[in-house]
Amino acid sequence: MRTLPELDSEANLEDPRLEPCEIEGSDGPVDGVCGTLVVPERHKPKHQEEANEELSVISIPVQRIKAQAPGVDSLPILILGNGPGQSNFNFLPPRELSQGNDVLRVGYR
Repeated sequence: MRTLPELDSEANLEDPRLEPCEIEGSDGPVDGVCGTLVVPERHKPKHQEEANEELSVISIPVQRIKAQAPGVDSLPILILGNGPGQSNFNFLPPRELSQGNDVLRVGYR
């Protein structure tokens, strides 16, 4: 079982801390961008929040596998795992998936 990438404790709402990295793929390592996004944690709709209510934040690991030959109109592919307790970081995308599109993985669990 693979584990989530380590979170960068220095990341904040203004500075997502994304850096070049190698990401394990089904056919070996591929070039990518890895890091930590810090986002507000909301438990109620934005319109119901108090004007001066302080929101807590959560840190989320992210990875972007760069397209090998991006097309002009290429859109990123977002990988979302399914099933109880499954992380989308367990999925090793085949190289063909990132031929013309960036592949995004977000640690939401």
